[in-house]
Amino acid sequence: SLILLCIAASAPCSSCFLPILHSSHLPSQLPHTAPRLSSQPRHLPSLPRPQHGKTSLRMQENGVVSDYQRLSKEPVMLLGDVAVFLVFAAIGRGSHGSSDGNVLLTAAPFILPWFALSPALGAYRRVSSRIDAVKGVIPAAALAAPAGCALRGALQDHMPALPFWIISLASISVIMSAWRVIHFQVQETASTLDGFVEAITEDVD
Repeated sequence: SLILLCIAASAPCSSCFLPILHSSHLPSQLPHTAPRLSSQPRHLPSLPRPQHGKTSLRMQENGVVSDYQRLSKEPVMLLGDVAVFLVFAAIGRGSHGSSDGNVLLTAAPFILPWFALSPALGAYRRVSSRIDAVKGVIPAAALAAPAGCALRGALQDHMPALPFWIISLASISVIMSAWRVIHFQVQETASTLDGFVEAITEDVD
């Protein structure tokens, strides 16, 4: 009877723990509230594409125009180039004992192609050394000298022999290179003297 009384007394207590046990169980899955991403792609502003072809062509055209414009800005170099062809013509006329015409008429077929072609080939661009001065002349002479021989042959109704072409190319290249080296050296010397005089003037002041 004592045991039955103990069981009867403990029964209400066990029934009190049942709600607590049931309430302690957590739900197996919690609601997942992830942010929704837009399925539509964002449209970025389109930038204009650089037109490399037109830009490079415009730069090349401006470079060629500036090379031809330098002819009027370099009168000493221009007159020196004319003198080179006059010397070349005088040497040629002297070696052949020619008495027809004059030196200017003999040199004219070579002068015209030179000034038509050489600026575009870089013969009048700024140089920083004697080697650059020679490098600027060679490509121009390689085209202007044969063009001068062809023009001379067209004016005389017969083309000159092959040795004349070779000698003309070699002579014009050598004489023009020598003149351009002298011109560069004179400019460098004048620039150095100007800087020296300017430094002395500043020290005196």
